[in-house]
Amino acid sequence: APMFIGTVALFALHLLLSEFGARAGALYVALQLTLALALVRLCTFGMRLLLGRETWFDAWEGRIAVAIWLIIALELVGSLGKIQAALEHVHLIPGRDVFTLWGLVKGIVIVTVFVFVTTLVARTVERRLMRLGSIALSTRIGISKFIYFVLLGIGVLLGINTAGVDVTT
Repeated sequence: APMFIGTVALFALHLLLSEFGARAGALYVALQLTLALALVRLCTFGMRLLLGRETWFDAWEGRIAVAIWLIIALELVGSLGKIQAALEHVHLIPGRDVFTLWGLVKGIVIVTVFVFVTTLVARTVERRLMRLGSIALSTRIGISKFIYFVLLGIGVLLGINTAGVDVTT
């Protein structure tokens, strides 16, 4: 509710200032940032409801929302490109293959996203498998764990590949 009220108040103030011909560029950016924060918090709340209580996401929801909002805020302000360019110039592993700090950050983000998606898919599969009474409980648990680790392995390999490390070897 406070973010919604803040967004409405900023929008009304922006309209009022625009009506009188005043420059409201900073106010427009503040409106975008507030709206982005409200949408990110709404999405993370929805993900928490989807994953359920007593999960790792429940404990990290606020931190994840702030991290996502900071990235969006940097993009809205125009600083994300400068940060990316600066991180591209930091080479971590010398040699013929270039591995930059930006590639590392990008790989970590992609691996994290894949772990999150893997958790969602694994929980869905586990719920469906546990309803099957015709298969032994140990087999159902084994199948769900196997699917989880296969998806996790694929996610980690894709993240490492996206970071710029050749995984074909």
